[in-house]
Amino acid sequence: MLKLGKKKELTNNVLVLQIDKKGLLKSKKFYNIDDQNNIKFSNRQTEISDRDGFIYGVLSSLRQKIDSSRR
Repeated sequence: MLKLGKKKELTNNVLVLQIDKKGLLKSKKFYNIDDQNNIKFSNRQTEISDRDGFIYGVLSSLRQKIDSSRR
């Protein structure tokens, strides 16, 4: 194995992206290690429903068409 240098750089940077309800980027902020004490994180979690998705609708309609053609 080759060693390509003896200096190790450790960086701890954070990029915070805010996304609106339509999925578009609302704002972005870059924090370095000195600014990270001011970051407030949200405790909210994203809930995903299987029955509301587009793919679920397409697959369920295909399943209904297949079942109706068998009868």
